[in-house]
Amino acid sequence: MIETISSFFVDAFGNKNMMLWLVPLWPLMAFAFISLFTLADWVVRQIFGLKSNTIPANSPHYHDSNHGDYGSVEVPYQSDWVRVGAVVVGMSGAIAALITAWFLVFGALNQFGAGTFGLADSAVTHSEEAVAGETVHGEAEAVEPCAPCIYADSVAWMSLGNADTNTSDFNIGVLMDPLTSIMLFMVPIAVLLSLLIVLAIWQMMRVRRNSSR
Repeated sequence: MIETISSFFVDAFGNKNMMLWLVPLWPLMAFAFISLFTLADWVVRQIFGLKSNTIPANSPHYHDSNHGDYGSVEVPYQSDWVRVGAVVVGMSGAIAALITAWFLVFGALNQFGAGTFGLADSAVTHSEEAVAGETVHGEAEAVEPCAPCIYADSVAWMSLGNADTNTSDFNIGVLMDPLTSIMLFMVPIAVLLSLLIVLAIWQMMRVRRNSSR
């Protein structure tokens, strides 16, 4: 299992087609780490009989304008260091996805050229342009022929029939063409900004609670 995972990461960092899997994988790994850590913390407390991470709802740490008045009912509560740790892990996943996505976008433009990226067959397309008397872009002449001129990778997720042929396999995969490259450029920025907004709101709530004590 560990060997398979390490082999995947080695191949992904050396192959841009496989590197596409890393863009959604970084945030997913951050989410899994935060969830598993929270679950492990609860399990350890249950096994060793430690104090549960709950506080009364009327405690200053919980009761504010964002929560209802539940009296002395015990409600789940995480300490500040756990919350900060979760934010750091989540933002690290978003930043890793941002760096990977931008590396792929600018790498595609550098490898294929702006006039070649996304073509089904660069050699055929540019030869047709030459025959028609059109000027072939300098970027296209400087890059190697490609068909197709995209980044893509797929794996067989489910076999629906004869195992000797691939025609019955249900494949899932990733693909980056000029349209999806726009999303790869913008979506990680939006996710990172959303996390920063959440962090800012949490910090303002924390300051407000401390000032009301």
